[in-house]
Amino acid sequence: MRQLPIGITDFKKLISGNYHYVDKSLFIKELLDNAVETTLIPRPRRFGKTLNLSMLRYFFEKTEPSHAYLFGNLAIAKEPKYMQHQGQFPVIFLTFKFLDDATWDKCYDALKRVIANEFRRHNYLLTDSYLDKQQKQEFEDIIALTATEGAYKVSLKNLITYLAKYHNKNPIVLIDEYDVPIHAGFKHKYYEDVTLFMRRFIGDGLKDNEYLHFAVITGAMRITEESISTGLNHLKVCTLLNKTYSDKFGWLEHEVQSFIQERGLSCRLDDIRHWYNGFASGPYTIYNPWSTISCADNGGVLRAYWVNTASTDILKDLIAKSNKSVKEDIELLLQGNSIRKRINENITFFDLAKNETALWNYLFCMGYLTIKQELLIDDIPHADFCIPNKEIVSIYTSTILERDKGYTHIIPLGIAFEEKQVFIQTQ
Repeated sequence: MRQLPIGITDFKKLISGNYHYVDKSLFIKELLDNAVETTLIPRPRRFGKTLNLSMLRYFFEKTEPSHAYLFGNLAIAKEPKYMQHQGQFPVIFLTFKFLDDATWDKCYDALKRVIANEFRRHNYLLTDSYLDKQQKQEFEDIIALTATEGAYKVSLKNLITYLAKYHNKNPIVLIDEYDVPIHAGFKHKYYEDVTLFMRRFIGDGLKDNEYLHFAVITGAMRITEESISTGLNHLKVCTLLNKTYSDKFGWLEHEVQSFIQERGLSCRLDDIRHWYNGFASGPYTIYNPWSTISCADNGGVLRAYWVNTASTDILKDLIAKSNKSVKEDIELLLQGNSIRKRINENITFFDLAKNETALWNYLFCMGYLTIKQELLIDDIPHADFCIPNKEIVSIYTSTILERDKGYTHIIPLGIAFEEKQVFIQTQ
């Protein structure tokens, strides 16, 4: 029996270590078919973004020895047209998922270290004669964490250029959880500092860059005010409302069924569905993979596992400060009803506290709401929003609403929840 991949987001470690893996390798095929220069894929936390980008890295990156063996038993191996791209490109891989710091100084230091680690991974560039003395010195200063802020801001653009010239092939850029530092900046009041840095680092690095093959960026939401993506050529944003990549993040019902069967567990799929399913993704309804795996690891005890993976401080603050209308709508949601609101994916942080439309769409992007149906009202997109499942109800009630005295009388009627054991036999 394969091991449970608790906290494993490195694709090579997961496959080589015989961990359970739900095959999402056709993400590679879909990505190549779309042939977009820069793609932004917003998804809630813990829905497989880091693992998928890690998979892309091991697939595309030119290495010795080859990583082709990692894909031998996966669906992409049956696609020779796409397998010819395996191991053919230099790759830049950056993840900002842990950069939830309380001050800008600490965040900036963490950003420098992420960048320095990727430069260190490509330090073979220092042996090439085309880098002049100043470029080599700046490269070394970045690794040593002594470079100027300006050098770090243009470091992505420079590294892309260096790799393209060294390999005679334009690199692929993978940026994971780009918005974690931005969330932290908004929460801890260094928003302007972090957005200025990220705008220069990502925007300048990818904008009109003749040496870029393509880039994939992930995060929890699409943020427009920061203008990080302004000017990026052919930027494609694939949110939960889009069909593109809609089955590549999160688990589908048949994937959960296979997971249960492989574990040799006798259980009620209905119980797992009510707790961890219900997230609309394009034409699909998906399960939260982190919670499903955690439930299995805990002997089948149904409880809220997802709440421990990310801070809910912003959400708690927004709901606590919300007006009577918002509170009444949340009561309706907790009673199992849906609420009809305008869809607006162009969210800005500063709109959240004063714009109800932004609040509901923020909750949707973060995974605290899902969409029951989409519709047009006077040619304006609207949606019936609802709470996806019992786990999210428990998050509202146990970590958010109990801290707001305005909600102390609420009892979730339509989606009652309890901690319950469902795996009743191990074969």
